Amino acid sequence: MIAAAILVPLGLFAFAAWESYTQRFEEAEQMIRRTVEVLSEHATRVLETQALILDRVDERVRGMTWSEIASSENLHRDLRMIDDKLDQVDTIWIIDGQARGRASSTFFPAPASSYVPDRDYFVALRQKDTGLFIGQPYPGRSNPDRMFFNMAKRRSTPDGSFDGVIVTSLQPDYFATFYRPFMASSRDSTAILRSDGAVLARGPAPLRQNAVLSPSSTFMQAIRAGDQGLYRTVSQVDGIERIYGFRRLASYPVYVTYGHSVDAILSQWHKDVALHGFVGLAGMLALLSISTVAMRRARHEQHVFARWRESEARYEALFRQSPTGLLLSRVREDGTFVFDEVNPALTRVLGVPPDRIVGRTPVEAFPGELGETIQDAYLRCVTRREPVEYEAAGEGPDGPFIRRVIVIPILDAQGRVQKLLGTSMSITETRQLEEQVRQMQKIEAVGQLTGGVAHDFNNLLMAVIGNLDLLRKRITGDPRAQRYLDGALQGAQRGAALTQRLLAFARKQDLQAKAVDVGGLVEGIRDLLERSLGPRVMIRYDLTPGLSPAMVDPNQLELALLNLAVNARDAMPMGGELTVQLTENQVMDGQVEGLQSGRYLCLRVSDTGTGMNEDTLKRAVEPFFSTKGVGKGTGLGLSMVYGLAAQSGGALRLSSVLGEGTTAELWLPITEAGLEAPSGVSAASPAAAPSTILVVDDDALILMSTVSMIDDLGHTAVEAGSGTAALEILRTGQPVDLLLTDYAMPGMTGLDLARAAQKLRPDLKILLATGYADLPEGSVLDIPRLPKPYTQDQLASAVGALLRPRPAGSNVIPLPGRRGSD
Repeated sequence: MIAAAILVPLGLFAFAAWESYTQRFEEAEQMIRRTVEVLSEHATRVLETQALILDRVDERVRGMTWSEIASSENLHRDLRMIDDKLDQVDTIWIIDGQARGRASSTFFPAPASSYVPDRDYFVALRQKDTGLFIGQPYPGRSNPDRMFFNMAKRRSTPDGSFDGVIVTSLQPDYFATFYRPFMASSRDSTAILRSDGAVLARGPAPLRQNAVLSPSSTFMQAIRAGDQGLYRTVSQVDGIERIYGFRRLASYPVYVTYGHSVDAILSQWHKDVALHGFVGLAGMLALLSISTVAMRRARHEQHVFARWRESEARYEALFRQSPTGLLLSRVREDGTFVFDEVNPALTRVLGVPPDRIVGRTPVEAFPGELGETIQDAYLRCVTRREPVEYEAAGEGPDGPFIRRVIVIPILDAQGRVQKLLGTSMSITETRQLEEQVRQMQKIEAVGQLTGGVAHDFNNLLMAVIGNLDLLRKRITGDPRAQRYLDGALQGAQRGAALTQRLLAFARKQDLQAKAVDVGGLVEGIRDLLERSLGPRVMIRYDLTPGLSPAMVDPNQLELALLNLAVNARDAMPMGGELTVQLTENQVMDGQVEGLQSGRYLCLRVSDTGTGMNEDTLKRAVEPFFSTKGVGKGTGLGLSMVYGLAAQSGGALRLSSVLGEGTTAELWLPITEAGLEAPSGVSAASPAAAPSTILVVDDDALILMSTVSMIDDLGHTAVEAGSGTAALEILRTGQPVDLLLTDYAMPGMTGLDLARAAQKLRPDLKILLATGYADLPEGSVLDIPRLPKPYTQDQLASAVGALLRPRPAGSNVIPLPGRRGSD
């Protein structure tokens, strides 16, 4: 019993190990045969393509003299076009009977140094017409580090005399790269060899020098026995033992080989032996009956494992293909087209099985515009008998796609187009990027337009507000007239607020940026937000405490947050939830569109409203674009937020799902500057002593209004309509205490005038009135600015601050902030 319990499991173990060994090698041989079949089919198509190229070039130059061939730039362009469209082709040459290159796909004209009397293809074809000649690999003359092998065809005169050759150069590295995905293990190898043993290409290591197998090598002995088969040998290149499969390419003296490492097969077998050994050991330690049960289980497990291996092989064969989409079509006798073959890469893009394409015409397989596009391209390709390029758009399982397709005609012996090979690659991302660039350019153009209009409107409002201010002082004791003036002034101020929003979108708004505790700012306007949104909207705050300050204008940030909240309220007519969230983030390059790497605060406002569709989302930040009813908004709220973000060095990001809600993210750069200590309300600047003020503006209305306000304040105003006129006044020596100049003037800007004035009078006080936020790059003058439009009170405050000593570092006259929302 003990002997039986030991011998029977050992016998079963030996039988299972031998059966597994045999099965593993049989599976490997089947895999090798399938792989060789795939590789030989690819190599055959490559060589057929080269043969077609040679025939086509021969037909192209038929009847041309060598002088015409050498001087034809159109011929060079045709050769270049064929060269560029096929990855495996390195160059195409036409060589005359004296071994000199007369035309090339690479050079025009062909260099005089192209002389190849020693090349094997030239020597062989000069002696006799051997048909298509495939030469040995050799290093290039201009690039010795790269190997090439040639395919050549003889040109003959009408009497059969030798008249040169047409030759194409192929890169062995192309085959090594293409075959690499087909290798089952890293120790496998592939090769393409001539029947005389010359190695044309091999992988995975690229070919770097000529190599020829000896007649006594195992490969040479094997091909003498047949056109295809298997043999086992140790490689003379790397010393690895492999089982090789080989197959001759139809009608070519060329063989494709694929070698699978014996170590890889034995490694799988060792795993099987380990499994059977475990079962055998268990059987030796158990009774005979238990050993029998264990053996049955081992057989069952072996069968399941074999089925899993077969399933895995089918899966790998399906997906282990080139990523380039390939579609082979046949031209029928009636001139219509039918698809013969389609590769898995293309079916994955299209989202249809091969049987929905193979055997059908373009219109049948792809109903609609896509089928008509393919049909039209095929007709043009057949008519011209040259490659045709077009773009095809459609809908696949991953969404819409756009692919660039090149259709190459395949001619028969009579020169008729017999088949069409279509290759396609995705350009969807390229088109999407182009659309994004167009949208950004559109927004930039709108910003430039609105900025210019707003600046001109600012000047008009300057004259209106200034004169209304003066008129209100002159009318007293008439309540009705006073009410009319107040209404006019309020309308002008609302117009000024409108221009501020336009300038914010155009990034030309005058901002008072400082270090701001954004979380504290949000807390400070909670009551205002809740009153603005009403009882139907529940506000949820998620503000991370202790965050770094951001560099932004606090007044404009409050206005931006209020605009976002009001927009959210209008999107929730039946009520809903508004979430205000504040986080600190480290942004890397490319992580958030429009932002450089650095630390940012993200103020996120989300609602549960109606949301926006894709078209509305694209136009959301355009000035005056609004989906609200008439009288319910100006369409400038999001434009103002967009301009504030961009001008502050941040970004505005909008996302929305129709029917679910919208999220607006305002990204603001973090600053290392400390927060300003809160200060009490400062007293108004006392009136300055009567002074002489030189007022410079090219706009007569603004000049008249400003002069009137200064005179009314008790000062003496001196007028100048240009920078040149102002300098003439200063040169006369007339006393001037303050220079008040507009910035944007033709000829000489306010900055140019300030520089020239300081040279004439270094102690002269200067005040720059402008509606622009930023001075040009390179402006280093510390000149206080007065934002337009301004009232008489604001002008008096600015003049009073300048004609008395003021703290260093302040170059903008502070004005009361304006608030408003859509």
